[in-house]
Amino acid sequence: MATNAEYQQFMDKTLTCLAGGDFANINFEQYDFNAAQAKSVTSLKKLQSRFTDIVGQNQLFAKEEMTTRFTTPSMTTCRCNKPW
Repeated sequence: MATNAEYQQFMDKTLTCLAGGDFANINFEQYDFNAAQAKSVTSLKKLQSRFTDIVGQNQLFAKEEMTTRFTTPSMTTCRCNKPW
């Protein structure tokens, strides 16, 4: 079982990683947590998963935006050689 000090250190590191977007470096398996600690750890796992999903969605949307931007004719392009 993780001691209170280990748990606090784990929480500090995990929250710092989440805040910094460093989701991959969170190791939830490094300690065994007691029931009270496990509630918070489970919530952090869900939060990590949600953040990872959001980042993935943002990357997908950005990729789609770039594809659309470079494959769709510009709305400001005049096709009749007249200025707007």
